[in-house]
Amino acid sequence: VLLGGRKTLWTNIYINRIKSQLGNELSKRLHVINRVSSERFISICQLADVILHPFPFDGSRTSADAIIAGVPYVTLPTEYLRGRMGLVFLRTMNLPELVAKSKDDYIDICLKLYY
Repeated sequence: VLLGGRKTLWTNIYINRIKSQLGNELSKRLHVINRVSSERFISICQLADVILHPFPFDGSRTSADAIIAGVPYVTLPTEYLRGRMGLVFLRTMNLPELVAKSKDDYIDICLKLYY
């Protein structure tokens, strides 16, 4: 499940990029919902087994929402601040096992949390 952005054009560009990487079969499992209130978003987060931070951006707001919802999130820190906020929260909470060191590690952590 992905949350649509503020601008339809940007959302469409993002979704098309993701679908091009997923292929036809996996794209059928991708669901995009319109933006919702903060309260509703947290309720949606609570339905998840794990929240995946996209990289190179991993928003501090999404991290905070995941924490409030009580759902673990996985992050792959990048060089710049915009890609390191999730790391900071997890480091502060002493949860280094949710911080990936590579793309392969990111996938492994996600699968361990899901299964």
